[in-house]
Amino acid sequence: MTAQGRPSRLPGEGAVLGLRANCLAALVMLVVESCLGIVVSSTVRAPSGASVRGLPAQLLALFTRGPLPLSLHAALGALLLASGAAALVRALALRRPRLVALASVGVLAVGAAAAFGARSLGGSSTAASVAMASSGGLAILAYALLLFLLPAAGKQPSPSI
Repeated sequence: MTAQGRPSRLPGEGAVLGLRANCLAALVMLVVESCLGIVVSSTVRAPSGASVRGLPAQLLALFTRGPLPLSLHAALGALLLASGAAALVRALALRRPRLVALASVGVLAVGAAAAFGARSLGGSSTAASVAMASSGGLAILAYALLLFLLPAAGKQPSPSI
C-alpha cells in the first residue's frame, strides 16, 4: 500500500492494463465492424466516386458522399488501425515476444482488411470481400489470444510470454 491508502502497482502493471484495454476495445470494434460489413455488403452499393485511387482519397470520398453504413465502416476501420498501433506500442514496451508477435499480427490483419476493403470498392470483387472478412477474423483471433495471454490484474507479467 502507498501512503495514500491505494494499493501499489507492480512494475509493468500499467502497461499490461493499457494493453488489455486496447485489446478489448479492438475486439469490440471488430465485432461491430463485422456487423457493419454484413450490412454494407448486403444493402449498400459503392458510391460512384469509389474508383478514386488510394486509401486516403477513398476514405475522404466515403466520408463526404458515401452511404452512412459504408462511412461508419470506414471510420471504424481507421479507429481500429489506431487502436492496433497503440496495442503494438504497448506490447513492445512490455518486451514480451509473444505479445509483440500477436499485436503485430493484429495490426497487420486490420491493415490488410483495410486494403482489401479499398480494393473491393473498386468493383464487386467477391475475392476482396472474402479476404477482408478473413483478415478481420485473423485480427479477432490475435486480440483474443493477447487477452488470454495477459496476466491477471495484480500479477507480475511472466517472462515466458
